Amino acid sequence: MSEEKGMTVGRTTVAIHEDMEAIRERLENYQTTINRKPPEGKKKTNRFAGNSTYLQVGYIEMLLDQMYLGLWEFIPAEKGAEVLINSVVYNGTLRVFHPVANIWISRAGTGAAPIQIDKEGRPQDKAIQQAVGAAKTYAFKNAAKSLGKKFGRDLNRQDESEYERYYTEKPVNE
Repeated sequence: MSEEKGMTVGRTTVAIHEDMEAIRERLENYQTTINRKPPEGKKKTNRFAGNSTYLQVGYIEMLLDQMYLGLWEFIPAEKGAEVLINSVVYNGTLRVFHPVANIWISRAGTGAAPIQIDKEGRPQDKAIQQAVGAAKTYAFKNAAKSLGKKFGRDLNRQDESEYERYYTEKPVNE
């Protein structure tokens, strides 16, 4: 059993263990897991966007619940949604409590959606409301992608990167 010491980082107390080798291995095992591609059955095709591939927001939310044990939140930026020309832009931060490192980590996300207008150039009924919802969803998904491939990081990229262990050589049981 390793000896623990406490260290405060920001407002979070982090357990510091004497056995850093074991911690690195656990972190790399987690990174290997989170950087596996999403199951083929969870990928969807958007025929309105050049047949690009995406993951549904409900799947991403459930995956966050599973991988972070429900300890996550999406926080709007100070301004949240803004109208920019004929679109709504939304900025937010996804925070997750890392189950191995025992700290909160944050990922920023940005999304935009057009405001639908009529032939006179006026916003259609509920157009702003719909654009805000869509932009928020895009921002949330954009932030989640930065967590790893399991959340859609390499979808629609021509060149994919493979996660390679840096500190430990021992492979994860696959």
